[in-house]
Amino acid sequence: MRGIARHLSRYDPGVAEVFRFPETPPPPPPKNDYRATFFTVIGRSGRPLTCAAFDVESGLEVRLFYSDDDVVRSRLFRGPLREDDAATIADQWRLALLQKGFTEIDD
Repeated sequence: MRGIARHLSRYDPGVAEVFRFPETPPPPPPKNDYRATFFTVIGRSGRPLTCAAFDVESGLEVRLFYSDDDVVRSRLFRGPLREDDAATIADQWRLALLQKGFTEIDD
């Protein structure tokens, strides 16, 4: 017990129940909504590497990650052109990976 309820419980246990406050519920999990997949490539390791967009609390995030959620790179976009900017960076990442020897695969 905290505060006044602790002090009142010494006098009358029933009075302390009147001053008991409910527990504060835990905060909701942060926003992390899947939006779209731009591409998936595979390299020499044989692990698929995916580039996808997610709506997060602070904007639109583009992530490059392995299937086990091991994020290799991410970038956050805000503002009215965030979808266009996200698509542009995803295409730049795709071209850079293809130049390094990755192969694009269909999802």
